[in-house]
Amino acid sequence: MEKNIFTSDDRITLRPLTEENKDDYFLLLQQTSSAPEDYTDKATQDFMWELLKKIENLNYSVFDENDEYCGNLVIQDHLSATPEIGIDLLINKRCKGIAARAIRLYAKKAYNKNTIDHYLIKALEANTHSRRMIEKTGAVFSHIEERISKKMLRSCLGIYDDFKSDYIKEKLKQRISEMESIPDDVYVYKLMPEAFI
Repeated sequence: MEKNIFTSDDRITLRPLTEENKDDYFLLLQQTSSAPEDYTDKATQDFMWELLKKIENLNYSVFDENDEYCGNLVIQDHLSATPEIGIDLLINKRCKGIAARAIRLYAKKAYNKNTIDHYLIKALEANTHSRRMIEKTGAVFSHIEERISKKMLRSCLGIYDDFKSDYIKEKLKQRISEMESIPDDVYVYKLMPEAFI
């Protein structure tokens, strides 16, 4: 059995995100961001990579049956009874059933190791593709909440002050301004154990 595999089946493998997948991870961020140029600068990448190591989220690289990198699965509040699962895939790996399968695969493995009531999965109101994918996992709609990204970006301004980077600070201010026009509603779904065990 290959080391560093969190879990796998005949189509998907989840491995902890490591330095080995750093370039793939930033390519993913470039493809999924509305401001891809933010993720091409090496100094920004290095800062974000260090920040990623300090955050207590669990990050897994997703690979397909050909061992090709597909994307990243992130788990927030992984020690709680209701962890949140998020996933992003490279453009050429979307619409192939990978995301829903990876979420169910993770959920089943983690459920067998921890006491979990249910998982939360969220998608922006305007992102109907993601909402359909979430429903394919077996998750059910729970409620709508306000998007907090602007607040998070504003709090990052304080972190970036420590690095004395005017370029990064200005980029953050620009992103906050751009986000003012994005719908704030987030659809929240619950993935109950009976959907994946």
